[in-house]
Amino acid sequence: MKKEYQMIFLFFILAGFLYLYFEDQKREATLEPIKKSVISSQRPLVLHFYKDSSGTSKAYDPVLRKTLIPYENTIECRDLSVDKEENLKLMHNCGEMDVPTTVIFDRRGNRIATQSGFLRQDELDVYLRKAVSYR
Repeated sequence: MKKEYQMIFLFFILAGFLYLYFEDQKREATLEPIKKSVISSQRPLVLHFYKDSSGTSKAYDPVLRKTLIPYENTIECRDLSVDKEENLKLMHNCGEMDVPTTVIFDRRGNRIATQSGFLRQDELDVYLRKAVSYR
């Protein structure tokens, strides 16, 4: 009887791992159009997910804008309100649930960073420099 319980337990563990693996694959597939647009433009991309009613989003926006000034000709920034269902789904597919969320891709479409919450200017600048310098 004990072996039967062990087998059932192992089955559920394996099923859980398979579920997580395929969910991750599905998430990455939804990011493919974004990655392709980054590759074709050869410009790094910042996805900025925010919510109009969020105090943290409102406080973070000027920090993001100020940090992006030196990169204005180099990095594209897309502001995506999670009040729209499609943007909320995209943020969830990036693996985040909180706003603001910043997702940074280099020019090859590789995800450099996914950060939720308020990033200080120096923290954000590290990721932006990495996105620009990646060859």
